[in-house]
Amino acid sequence: MAAPPTSADKEASFELVAGVDITRLPLTTEEGFVVSRLAGRRLSVSDLTRETGLNGALVKGYVESLLKKGALAAIISQKPASTTDSDPYAGIIFSPGDLADGKDLSIDQKKRILLFERNLDDWNHYRLLGIKRSAPSTDIKSGYFKSSKEFHPDAYFRKDLGKYAERIDRIFRAMKAAYDVISRSETRAAYDDTLMGELSPEELHELEQIADEKKREIERKSRLLRIEDARKKQRLSRNPMAQRLAKARELFLLAEESRKAGRLEEAANHARLACSYDETLKIRIEPLLVEADVSRAQGLLKKIQAALQYGDKELEAELHRAADQAAALAEQIQQAALFLDVAKVMHALKRPQQAFKFATLATTLDDKLAAAWTLVADIAAAEKKWALAARAAERWLVLEPSSLRAKEIVRLAKSAR
Repeated sequence: MAAPPTSADKEASFELVAGVDITRLPLTTEEGFVVSRLAGRRLSVSDLTRETGLNGALVKGYVESLLKKGALAAIISQKPASTTDSDPYAGIIFSPGDLADGKDLSIDQKKRILLFERNLDDWNHYRLLGIKRSAPSTDIKSGYFKSSKEFHPDAYFRKDLGKYAERIDRIFRAMKAAYDVISRSETRAAYDDTLMGELSPEELHELEQIADEKKREIERKSRLLRIEDARKKQRLSRNPMAQRLAKARELFLLAEESRKAGRLEEAANHARLACSYDETLKIRIEPLLVEADVSRAQGLLKKIQAALQYGDKELEAELHRAADQAAALAEQIQQAALFLDVAKVMHALKRPQQAFKFATLATTLDDKLAAAWTLVADIAAAEKKWALAARAAERWLVLEPSSLRAKEIVRLAKSAR
């Protein structure tokens, strides 16, 4: 008889590594957003998911990337020692009446059944079936047959079970339901997103190793940075200011040339370097950096729109990630036209709440943007939020008085009242 599955002995939270200059690390915009939530705090993956409002799988990926880049440290807190391995029923009080029932069952069988029934609402699908979160599909099938065999009603044919017959049936049906979810890749992925805060023991062990490696790497890099800073100060002491300004001008000219050639990312890199030599250039390079971010966001949106024409389901998760990246950039840039483009893509991806949010942001920045009011009105009407739909449609009519659709929404809103 297999031992009951046990939970992970550790929980992980994350904090910024002390002494590390985040600005020196090659962080993406999204990773920078996650880092901003951790300033002076210690949070778990599930905490970060709630804080950022992002998809759990995305947050977990950003955390793993930040660990590898040395920005975060994993804090593994040890739970109180458990006696589960030596005695799986430690701390559990069984009713004498329950243990007296079921004449043809042994005491251990009764305790096993009671233990599983008691935890049906608490154990996740993997724990219920006694398999690892990282288990391949073949292991899931064999794990299910092994676990469910113990609780299959046929295993107790012609036995006096008493009330245990109902308990066994409930456990078996719960195992079958769990297997139905995690045996298929699509439903398993969706279910795993709900468990994003429940890292498996294997994942926690990996994070511990990464954290230890990064601590050593950070210490080594800190020493190298101190040496480099000392050398830099020595070089600067010998380097006249005129040479620094000349270098800044040279880099700024390169930035402008790259910009004219349409190489905006390259232009942004040259501009940042120019600013490191002459901080007074910061105001002049800001528009260039914004232009590079706008170009990046627009590029993501165009790729999504092109991919949607083919309707490839395998690309769906990738398209949603790209849309989230574009949305994060748009919120940094704060341009009405970009907000509208993000809203249109979110609408095409069937994400009405996000589409409504960004269309509304577009109208906030530019209340004469008819296309944004159109999208707000259509989404509100589809969700039967008639008060919002009516206000948006009325504003739409001010900008486009001949719009039949706007008039129809106003009429529907009035009749809904």
